[in-house]
Formats: sequence, C-alpha cells, structure tokens
Amino acid sequence: MFANRFVEVILITAVISIAGGETNFVNKDTKLRGFFEPQWFKDNIPFVEVPDKEIEDVYYYRWSSLKRHLRYTVPGAGYIITEFVHRVGYSQKFDTINAAAGHHIYEARWLRNTRYVQDYINFWSREGGAAQQYSEWIADAAYKSFLLNGDVDFIKSQQLGLVNNYNGWNDRFDPTLGLYFISPHDDAMEMSASSVQTDDPYHGGLGYRPSFNSEMYANAVAIFQIATLNGDYVTAGEFRQRADALREAILNFLWDDDRKFFYHMFRHNNPSNQLLDTREEIGFFPWRFMVPEERNRKYDEAWQELFDSQGFDSLYGPTTCEMRSQWYDGNQTSQCCWWNGNSWPYSTGHTLNSLASQIRSYASTAYAKVENFVQLLHKYADTQ
Repeated sequence: MFANRFVEVILITAVISIAGGETNFVNKDTKLRGFFEPQWFKDNIPFVEVPDKEIEDVYYYRWSSLKRHLRYTVPGAGYIITEFVHRVGYSQKFDTINAAAGHHIYEARWLRNTRYVQDYINFWSREGGAAQQYSEWIADAAYKSFLLNGDVDFIKSQQLGLVNNYNGWNDRFDPTLGLYFISPHDDAMEMSASSVQTDDPYHGGLGYRPSFNSEMYANAVAIFQIATLNGDYVTAGEFRQRADALREAILNFLWDDDRKFFYHMFRHNNPSNQLLDTREEIGFFPWRFMVPEERNRKYDEAWQELFDSQGFDSLYGPTTCEMRSQWYDGNQTSQCCWWNGNSWPYSTGHTLNSLASQIRSYASTAYAKVENFVQLLHKYADTQ
C-alpha cells in the first residue's frame, strides 16, 4: 500500500539558504544516480545524508515512489496521488482511494512545488472524491500541510469542503457512546483479529475502533483551527466541542486500564461494551493524533508491547496483531491483505509517528525513547 510516511518521520533539511543563495552539503547527483528525470527531484525534494545507509536509500526510494504515483487528471482538477501504479477495480474517481490520502498529503507537503499537494487536497474537499470509502484523516493532513507552507488563503478556502467531508460520516456516529463505528474492512484492515471473530472474517462486523475515532478527532481539531483562521467562531466552537467529546469517549470506552492498551469494541451483540480479546497495532494510533491525556502517565505502559517478542516486535517491524493472540497468523495463505499478523507499511507509518509523538509530546520512557525509534525506523527501512 502506497502510504508509508517514511519521508515524514526522518526528514531533516540538508539545503540551507545563505545570503539569498544555497549552500549544498549533499551531492544531489550521487543521491539520484539511476533515477528517471533527476531534475524533478532536484527541484522538489529535500536532500538528506544520514549515517544509516538503509534508511538513506529508502528515503530516496520513497520519493521515487511518490513521483510514480503523481497523476495529472484534467484542467481544473490538476494533480492527484494514486495508491496503486495500475488501476484496481475498487478505485474511485481518477483512480483514487481515500484510505491512504492522509499519508499521501503528509509526504507531498514537503515538495517545493505546492501545486501537487494543494491540487490533491482540493480534490478531496471540492472535486467529488469518495471521502467516505475508507476511514481517513484528510482534514488533519491538510492543516499540517498549511503549517509547513504557510498558505493561509488556501487552507481557509478548504473549510466548507472539509466540514462536508466530516459530516459525511454522521451516519457512522453513535450518540449514545459518542463514538464513530466502522468495519475493519472499511478501516482498510480486512482479515484482522477484530474481523475473524465475526460471521464475515474478511470484512468484519461494525465496531468502535481507536484508529478511526482518533482520525476523526484529529479532523475535528483541524477544522476547529481552520475555522478559527477564518474568524468563523461558531463553526470553530462546534468542532472544538465535537473534538473534546470524542477524545473523552475514546479514553472512556476504548482504553483498558487492566491491559494497558486501546482496543476495538464490537458494536453488535455486546451489551456490556467489552473490548476485543487481542491487542491490535491500531491501539498505538491514538498517540499520533494526541488523544491520550498529556499529564496522565498510565497510558505510557502501552509502549512496552511494541518491543515485546510476544507482543508486536518482529524482524520486519511491528506486527498488526500481537503474537501471543490466538488469532495471530503471520503467514498469509490465501486472498489479499491479511491484517492479523503481517506487518504493513500503512500501519507501521502510523506507529512510527505515534512513537515520535510519545517521545516529543508526552515523555520518554523505558520503552519509548529515541533509541527505540531509530531501531524501529531501521526495521522499517529493511522492510522496504
């Protein structure tokens, strides 16, 4: 799945501006040896040089991957980013799939030519993209793009479309619990531990998931911030309130104080709101979007699972299901896209950013510190 966020988690700029000119510390031609259209990369990407060869190689590979997925559509719509190089049957308008759009925007926002990312954001907010095909964090990614390029007029112009996208999920909201519900399949994670325990192992039944709800929290925060820029304090207040209430519901219903983790919760035939019997990698996603309470250290304990050999710690990055679970299966034997064991770059990207968030915004712990992050990032490079 094209959605790796590898660029985002290691990016440091290696070209600085001095007295109106550039001082280049990196030999660009060496880094681009063998690349098609090297001038495009010179014009657009930040160049880096790092001591870990695997990480550096994959860094440039990721940019070549993004370039391969850029598509110019039609005048007025401009550029989009595809998930697959070749068209797949379930893609939507212009061969787009919204599942990884947040990842795409986070990566493309670093391109010097801002048209690529802004056209793509416009597509999701204005051009009729299927924004509810899968779970998404497009508003969050769009606002984070603005924080990098500073184009305030552009991000202000996105408010109505992003609000409409958010409200497009209203039929998936349970006002009783204050949570959004979705199937594992529509959360882009079919054949997961939370799917195989249902009558439909491929799609899974509807449930309240820490992944989707955290993304919706982040989208609500982003809309609050954009509306504030617009001076629309009515909309800002509404989405601040929606974000706060959703965060509280995630913490109240999806965190298990005994097992120290965020879990999927089945929507049907679950009158006591029991949480899943298995930790899934989506339990790390809330940190990426700043859902756990900053001053409450009880959430820190979840990170020991990431580096536990019976938890998620495998040779090629975190598994999508803890290995001690009866539902764990690291061997895909049929069909496509099993999420009950196999490591997926889509989820690893989320987890790396969640771990970075824990270290930067919460606290370093015995299991969440810079050394652990570098270790996991190197595994991720090896996976690539």
